[in-house]
Amino acid sequence: MKKLFLFLLINIYIYLSLSSQEVKLATPEQFKKFLATTTYVVKTDNPFSDFNNVIEESMSKVWTLTKYKIINTKEFENLKTNPSNSFIFISEAAFTQNKETISLDILNITLGTKSGNLNLMPDLGSAPLAYLSVDAESEEIEEQYLYFIPGILRFFQYNIKYQANQSQVVNFNKLVKANKNLLANKTLYICSDNLAMDVNSREKIAKIYSGEVKIANKEDIYNTLLNGDSKAAVAFAIKTNGKIGLNCFKFIIDANTGALIYYAIQEVKSKDQDGFTASDFKKLL
Repeated sequence: MKKLFLFLLINIYIYLSLSSQEVKLATPEQFKKFLATTTYVVKTDNPFSDFNNVIEESMSKVWTLTKYKIINTKEFENLKTNPSNSFIFISEAAFTQNKETISLDILNITLGTKSGNLNLMPDLGSAPLAYLSVDAESEEIEEQYLYFIPGILRFFQYNIKYQANQSQVVNFNKLVKANKNLLANKTLYICSDNLAMDVNSREKIAKIYSGEVKIANKEDIYNTLLNGDSKAAVAFAIKTNGKIGLNCFKFIIDANTGALIYYAIQEVKSKDQDGFTASDFKKLL
């Protein structure tokens, strides 16, 4: 799969806590600037990828923050040097852990930069999608995250509007603290793939968490996010797919507003811990 490549020699904890020096993070002024841009959404070059269809449908039903246009990678090369443009594109990012290079798919949201250097584009809250396994086909990797794309777009819009009104960028932990009560009276949707062994049924979850939970298939979650169900929240995990020692990233967002309700990073020490665990559900109480 031909993707834009963004090589980041960073610690993933730092990247997601919005304090990395390797990524040019947007300032509140740049968040405000984004609101006046046209957002260019870059298609992949892979004719067998479903990403293009999903991103086009999701943008048409979810995106309201700016004007947008779907473009190809050649057009992106010409447009990325204009700081007055904004972009959404998928890239491959990498970091080093224990002398091993670990790669992920990332959905980026950035402003342009005169140099055209991807690492120097002001980043407005890009989201990890999946770890890349050497022996996995691109379609297998996409299957892990395509259903959550409209949710990420809703979060992008929520986060940009929120940050544009702050005197300094607010990190995800503070966002979650402010939004935790938003889960009350909502049904939490999660697919079975994202549940660890200790909570892999409604019965197990009910022993820990008193809220309404629906273990749903990916198509149902995709449509819930597309339609912006105001009575739903959706959980999503970037699992390590059995690789011990990597971090599993976990999010819960409001299916309508895109507000970030829960965010956690957990080192996976056994295969049974990969995904949402009992510990995560306890934190939702």
